[in-house]
Amino acid sequence: MKKNKILPILLLIFLVGLIIIGGLRIIKNNNSNQKDVKKIYEAWSSKYMSDSSQGSFVNTGKDKRMTVSEAQGYGMLIEIEASKNGWSNQENFDKLTEYYKAHTISENNNLMAWKQTEAANSTSMLTSNENNTSATDGDLDIAYALFEADDLWGSDGNYNYKEIANSILNDLLKYNYQSSNNLLLVGDWSRSTEDKNSLVRTSDLIVPYYQYFYKKTGVDTWKLIADKSIKVLNDLSSKTDTGLMPDFIQVYGDDVQIANGKVLESEHDGDYYWNANRVPLRLVGSGDELAQTKEKLLTFFSKQKSISAGYGLNGQALVDYSSTAFTSPVAVLANQEDPKSNLALKSKNETLKNALGSSYYADTLQVLSAFTILNMEEKN
Repeated sequence: MKKNKILPILLLIFLVGLIIIGGLRIIKNNNSNQKDVKKIYEAWSSKYMSDSSQGSFVNTGKDKRMTVSEAQGYGMLIEIEASKNGWSNQENFDKLTEYYKAHTISENNNLMAWKQTEAANSTSMLTSNENNTSATDGDLDIAYALFEADDLWGSDGNYNYKEIANSILNDLLKYNYQSSNNLLLVGDWSRSTEDKNSLVRTSDLIVPYYQYFYKKTGVDTWKLIADKSIKVLNDLSSKTDTGLMPDFIQVYGDDVQIANGKVLESEHDGDYYWNANRVPLRLVGSGDELAQTKEKLLTFFSKQKSISAGYGLNGQALVDYSSTAFTSPVAVLANQEDPKSNLALKSKNETLKNALGSSYYADTLQVLSAFTILNMEEKN
């Protein structure tokens, strides 16, 4: 009888021990990942964050200081995540907000002018007349970051984050929304340009953002944009064996056409290139409505020995080198969908462990992706 009673107790002790050891390993791994993310964040901040008489900005220039609204959006997102971890603070975020406020297009248009360069013999940053237009991707990230700031700190400080975010969303709908296809075009200039009035950047099809904006505002148009984005992403996925997305598309009603040659930036506008590389990151947080699209994309990347910095939609690599601008967004999606897969583990290691390089864009996507992966692990 005594023997029969002792065995279950010993088994219970053994199982509890395994649970404790497993828990300690998870804590150790999370702590290690936190240190890695903090290290690359601090390196990124030291390298790219820059001050001006109009606030702080993310410097995208090398010989001369410059920035774009896309960079400002990334910077604001990163500073929110760093603040959540105690590595930055509201003051730093407010300096980025100050810079955004100083570089809106006009008093009547709260979208950010897409590019500024440093004035001669001054610490001011100037927007030329030709650059005083918007780029949708930057404004989307800025608005999202401001809502996050409101959730984190409230809006009773130097800035009413929620009010500013809503003003951006209102002007995105006013200037960038195309009612004929229920999507946001590439910028506020596009709708009035005959051959660009249906032009959409695939990495702007950010379903989680649009669903979030709908919840925040109750404006039905955001739900329309979310639903149409789902439809377009699934449609594009079905057009290829790889599931790869092109940089740009023309959307005429329900007719989705892949860019043919250069329509805006380069001859690779119809390829998986330096815009569409963000699509895996933008798919993170989406639900079952995009499950097959996500799976198809990850299946393609799981078959690659290394992820190239550009592909034709047929899966043919366009270059013989890689970049964290491409691997890190894939790492985030892979770690959301199948964190134990070889693709997830390898790309995650590259994202968290690799030192920053020499490209603002690649380095910034690496840091933003690293924070996103860290958030996933902390929630699990």
